[in-house]
Amino acid sequence: MISALWSAVFLVQLSCLQGAPIFGGSFNFSLDVQGYLHNFGYLKSNGSAPIIPSVNIFSEAIKTFQQFAHLPVTGQADEGTVKKMAAPRCGVSDAAVNGLQRFVLGGSKWPDKSLTWAVSSYTKQLNESVVDAQLTKAWKVWSDNTNLTFTKAAKGQTPNFDIFFAKGDHKDGFAFDGKGKVLAHAFYPRNGRIHFDEDEIWAPSGRPERDGTNLFQVAAHEFGHALGLDHSKVETALMAPFYRYSAKDDILTKDDISGIQTIYPLGKTADIRLAESSLD
Repeated sequence: MISALWSAVFLVQLSCLQGAPIFGGSFNFSLDVQGYLHNFGYLKSNGSAPIIPSVNIFSEAIKTFQQFAHLPVTGQADEGTVKKMAAPRCGVSDAAVNGLQRFVLGGSKWPDKSLTWAVSSYTKQLNESVVDAQLTKAWKVWSDNTNLTFTKAAKGQTPNFDIFFAKGDHKDGFAFDGKGKVLAHAFYPRNGRIHFDEDEIWAPSGRPERDGTNLFQVAAHEFGHALGLDHSKVETALMAPFYRYSAKDDILTKDDISGIQTIYPLGKTADIRLAESSLD
């Protein structure tokens, strides 16, 4: 990733060339905007190396992010945009940015209806039984709306989904960034890896947001990716990329249900019909 300092200097140089500021307003810039746009799919990369964009391409990438994040579309990295980029979120790329659909499919699925999970490395912040209970609850969100079942793997059994908590570089090519920003990430079928950032403060469901990040809610989001869903453009959807605390257990919107039932149909067309006008 290009360093935040280099990126800031580069972007200021671009704004001078353009004759108008890329950064709008007067605020303390402390986020690598260009790196963020590369990391989450708004700017192209050559393998792991970001491609330096032109002023117009950079501005269009900001506009696309602003549209996806339901912000005023200015084409500038203004204060509201930078604050949104710094908000806690999922580490999976926003692959839906160039699509028109209300939910986006990851392009793969699990062939079996009975799937297993296990935690290979628990967080040190909560009892293992508490973690298991929250993960079981998160799997139930999806099993209640599909013909899939999810059970904890028996000791010695190889699970479909391997869940673990880790800090920083955990050898999957997508290092965590410390407390805040990226909370967790998951891989699409049939990879099965689901990772949570141990630098976050994790709380069981039912506790206020100020006490920590809701494990149940984040887990349910990542499980959606592990089942084949990409990020949703619907701001209220569970599969939207940004963390939004909810005290509810019933956290799927019609958009989430439409997406998962398109991948794993219940067998009746009526079960997956959801007109856009009826979506949350």
